[in-house]
Amino acid sequence: MKKRDISADIADMQNGQMRTVEIEDKHQVLISKIDGELFAIYGKCSHYGAPLSKGAMSGNRVVCPWHHACFDAKTGIQIEGPGVESLPAYEISQADGKTYLHLPDTIETTCPAHLSKKENGADETYIIVGGGAAGLYAAEGMRRADFAGKIVMLTKEDALPYDRTKASKAYLQGAAGDDGMPLLQTDFYEKYDIDLRQNAEVKSLAADAKTVTLADGKTLKYDKILVAVGGTPRRLEVQGADLPGVHTLRTWADSKVIREAAKSAKNAVVIGGSFIGLEAAQALQKHGCAVTVVTPEAIPFAKIFGEEIGKHILKLHKDAGVEFRLQDKAAAILGEDKVKSVKLNSGEMLSADLVVIGIGVTPATDWLPENLRDEKGAVETDENLRVANDIYAAGDVAKFPLHGKKVRIEHWKVACDQGRCVGQIMAGAAVGYHAVPFFWSAQQGKNFRYVGHAENFDEVYIDGEVSANNFLAYYAEGGEILAVLGVGRDSEVAALQELMYEDKIPSLAEVKGGRSVKV
Repeated sequence: MKKRDISADIADMQNGQMRTVEIEDKHQVLISKIDGELFAIYGKCSHYGAPLSKGAMSGNRVVCPWHHACFDAKTGIQIEGPGVESLPAYEISQADGKTYLHLPDTIETTCPAHLSKKENGADETYIIVGGGAAGLYAAEGMRRADFAGKIVMLTKEDALPYDRTKASKAYLQGAAGDDGMPLLQTDFYEKYDIDLRQNAEVKSLAADAKTVTLADGKTLKYDKILVAVGGTPRRLEVQGADLPGVHTLRTWADSKVIREAAKSAKNAVVIGGSFIGLEAAQALQKHGCAVTVVTPEAIPFAKIFGEEIGKHILKLHKDAGVEFRLQDKAAAILGEDKVKSVKLNSGEMLSADLVVIGIGVTPATDWLPENLRDEKGAVETDENLRVANDIYAAGDVAKFPLHGKKVRIEHWKVACDQGRCVGQIMAGAAVGYHAVPFFWSAQQGKNFRYVGHAENFDEVYIDGEVSANNFLAYYAEGGEILAVLGVGRDSEVAALQELMYEDKIPSLAEVKGGRSVKV
């Protein structure tokens, strides 16, 4: 055990402040002062190693500045995803007027969560349909809340639960390998008795009998079930949409195929100006493809971010060499044994030896009884993510209450947080889903971070300079701030999340008047 004098590092610390102590030139320890007491945890996020001191702290919650994982500043336990592992906590002592930090001889950067295991004689079975983030976090949440019965996770994919965000970002670009895709390795599922079954597609559910039937004809009985199947990519209903060389991008397997095809492709056409579409466009550029994006919008993301920011994102991509065909659609995809070109409604022909379709997803819920899903496939839940008797939903399929409305949000972090929460609820824990929606997108090297949720807004107020990639954009309706987008302002976006979490977000008028957004 090492003992380090940190008196000088924390001499002027006030309540609610956090500070980093550097250890061995490669490690950071985060010191926090809460209600007059000092606490220490490892100082880098367990997700991708972001320095937590650059995020925000509220009470005992510390928010990562990059992807908004949240940790308990006292214990290091992860409260919200992404990432699954917690952080080591260290002892602090005081003697002879000095303050000492006690560190182990070997410093670990993460530590596993404290989870229970299946117990002999516990005969309840919880089934999780879906092997994405919501499913994995639900299984972890069940064991975190001491569920001792059987957990069966069914996924139709031939893979461990993985970081889906990389499929359109780092992995597709070739900057991440196969080893970095799984969120956790096989030994996690074995250690905590999680029966993960791959290539297991559910075809139907019988709510009265409490059974699900798989594609291979097997029937499984459950005591409680979670629907966390995510979405299915929308396909183009045009001639040639099924030609070799035409791809949708949703899964790790999709990304792997597209990445390999991009190595030899010269001309790529991306159909759809969505986040996935534009992330795919910049990834294909990394492989040397000439890329053209076809989208019906005049300004991408204008409905979500407003016209000024939409135009800025468009310029970022154009400046990087991406071509656009705005206010146009694909009328047909042409070729014989492989795609050769894309014909647009305008009549223009685009050469293409690779086409990626990114026009959104629909909930993958066709297998559910009609009374459990709406006309668009969404599964409506209450505030505890409960659908009906012993049936729950989380992630992309869940239509849940937020700000007095039922909404469905296709954000990866939402899936993480809902999964962990509903897993604990199913296991009988007295918790509720209160996490603030958040997503991020990398657009030509600029990180766009969005907190909150604004389906509609009547005013956008921008603090900063959009063209300089340093701004906060506030989206408000009736003077109430519903969401904030930030670029180059990571700590402020993290702080705004905490203000939303505590229901202390200022009004738009207060922000315009100079009100601080610090917590």
